Amino acid sequence: MSLTLDAAKLLAELVEGNLLAAAQEVEKLSLLQMSGTIDHTVVEKAVSDNARFDIFGLVECALSGNSNRVLRMLSTLREDETEPLLILWALTREIRTLAAISKQQKQGVALGALFSKYRIWEKRQPSARRFLQHHTEKSCWELLTLAALIDRQIKGASQGSVWDSLQQLALKMAGDVIIKASAEK
Repeated sequence: MSLTLDAAKLLAELVEGNLLAAAQEVEKLSLLQMSGTIDHTVVEKAVSDNARFDIFGLVECALSGNSNRVLRMLSTLREDETEPLLILWALTREIRTLAAISKQQKQGVALGALFSKYRIWEKRQPSARRFLQHHTEKSCWELLTLAALIDRQIKGASQGSVWDSLQQLALKMAGDVIIKASAEK
């Protein structure tokens, strides 16, 4: 079994440095296709059914400003009983990274160098650029403050709907203004 360069790059992007996940995906690919060359399409199909990649897809949609898709993906993740903590982790991980990039970019560091430093793959750079155009370092910290509230909600230390709050966080990442009607329910 061998992977094309595009397939290997996609797999690396999808597992985002998690070697255990990478090993599991390679094993799954070997079971699905015992021999031959595995291309980009095979990798994409093999990992598309995995919820954690749906979570990364949610992050990508939020960064890209695709609010309608964000809402659909969150709804699907909720129906699939995906742990809210995993969703929160993926969203906050990205916000923290982009807050650091925003800070360093303001200090004059070239964006290309920052993308390399923080391992923002070429395919994800347009959505990261879009996010950075719509969010300052300060607004990133405001998003992280909301994420801290969601963490407390998950742990039962704060009241409110975890799913409504996750929706609010993801939509704010996408650049949408949120009406606080859900808090009044």
